Amino acid sequence: MAKKKNAKKQYVGKKNVAQIVAATMALTPVVAALPVVASAAFGDTDNSVLNDAVTLGLTGTDVTSSDETIVTAAIGTGADAGKIVITSVAEGTATLTVTDGTNNATIAVTVAADGSISVGTITPYVATPAFTEATNNSVANDAATLGLTGTDVTSSDETIVTAAIGTGADAGKIVITSVAEGTATLTVTDGTNNAT
Repeated sequence: MAKKKNAKKQYVGKKNVAQIVAATMALTPVVAALPVVASAAFGDTDNSVLNDAVTLGLTGTDVTSSDETIVTAAIGTGADAGKIVITSVAEGTATLTVTDGTNNATIAVTVAADGSISVGTITPYVATPAFTEATNNSVANDAATLGLTGTDVTSSDETIVTAAIGTGADAGKIVITSVAEGTATLTVTDGTNNAT
């Protein structure tokens, strides 16, 4: 009888241990793996922009940044000769101005949070064409065109355009000569009546 009672106690003890282990396992938290965040790599460089007339409309001798706390730049030397070398400093945007000493081109730059550099819009230097005097003798000086045959013509602004009644090969025409960019009105007269 004593033996059966002792066996019963052992069984009860095992049951309690199993319950404790089960309770402990239920309380063990599951820890999810945290995402790895890459640290910013400021100081990255980009030398993809060529320092030439095809890309910039000029060959730069100097380059400046609108915000050197975001990005710096230099005219490349050595292996980077013929390029603009851009270096990231902090996240943000800036504009680089490349100059040949007289003319400018600009490069928009964005620096991402990881320090990488994106080159945006490049605005090259475009030379303004030199003004060259030109003539136009397409207006006929006759009644069909003007309602009169002019004996004189004046310009409202001779700093923009001059005009004359044609002679020789230009007889029967109004000869108009450009002086500068702009607009003006020509008045043709026969001495009594006017056309413009």
